[in-house]
Amino acid sequence: EMWAQDVGAMLGYHAGATSVASLLPSFSLPTLSLAGLEGVVSTAVSPLVGVGSVCRRALGGPAGLLRVVGVLDSRLPRHVRLHLFGAKGTAIAALAGHPRVASMDSQAWDAASRMSTGNTTGNVVVSNTVERRGAHMARWYEAQRLALGLFGA
Repeated sequence: EMWAQDVGAMLGYHAGATSVASLLPSFSLPTLSLAGLEGVVSTAVSPLVGVGSVCRRALGGPAGLLRVVGVLDSRLPRHVRLHLFGAKGTAIAALAGHPRVASMDSQAWDAASRMSTGNTTGNVVVSNTVERRGAHMARWYEAQRLALGLFGA
């Protein structure tokens, strides 16, 4: 029952986010410039900073997620930790246990569910039901636990 509630809530969130996102203009990834960030974060009330849309970055490379976290780690005050929005499974495994990363979230399971329907051209081959999406979420979650060594968690 709890899984069904979670999936229902995520479906509602996804539908709302999709309708809002469709109204936004397209954008390109920002450069990796963090000038002035120290002053903003040092006066912040919360010691948690959200880093958005990390799913759009490669894991490695000069503008990759590992580099972004490394630059933030070197420039932010010690008390500040990060929440990574939209982390891919490879990022979760690579950054698990990083002292600066407090938390991560992901919709990779949902993307995998949508892609597995065969719906790449608008012709639905398989319906992406709540049950199908829930099964994808459960498999993805278990794969992440195994990758992170969380067998009994």
